[in-house]
Amino acid sequence: MKPRSRISLNALRTFEAVARRKSMTAAAQELCVTAGAVSRQIAELQAVLSIHAVEQTLRLPVGPASA
Repeated sequence: MKPRSRISLNALRTFEAVARRKSMTAAAQELCVTAGAVSRQIAELQAVLSIHAVEQTLRLPVGPASA
């Protein structure tokens, strides 16, 4: 992804929602977008600012259905 020289308003809104909700999935639901769209916005923001703003963790369901 080629970094832009400016931060988009959507990227800022997305970051705010992720920070407030502490979840990319919850932020995606609130913003009525896919989790992938949230991830792309956060990646764009991190590229423009040259920082690692959000730590992503993979959560796998554990239980009888996943076995």
